[in-house]
Amino acid sequence: MSTGTHAGTVRSWCPGRVAERTPGGCGGCLLVGAELAALVLIFLGWCASHFSWDPQHVGDPIGPYLMMAAVVAVLAAGTAVVAAVRGASGIAWGQGAVVGLTLVVMLGANVVGKRTEEEDRRQACHAGLEASWCVDTP
Repeated sequence: MSTGTHAGTVRSWCPGRVAERTPGGCGGCLLVGAELAALVLIFLGWCASHFSWDPQHVGDPIGPYLMMAAVVAVLAAGTAVVAAVRGASGIAWGQGAVVGLTLVVMLGANVVGKRTEEEDRRQACHAGLEASWCVDTP
């Protein structure tokens, strides 16, 4: 709720506070949203690879999906550096947050992915799959 504008700034409803709306701020929010959407799509793709009615189906390993997430993190880190150099601190902080979140998600997904892969392989071997890694499955 604004009470007036003056030379590109928007006065907020709170007295004494002036909020600046810049195209860079809106672009930074859009960029963060796009990167988070990319992460969600990457991990939904991995989850979809594990869905099957076939008991001998083994889903995709997590490795290639972690590499795709790493590309998102590298792009966000590069954008954060460029934004910091250009003085766009809001965008730099937002991109830094995306890098941190992506790294945490990658670490968690690695643990969950390895455990899921082991379970899928064990279940496929018990269902009668003949593969080289089925020899010493309990």
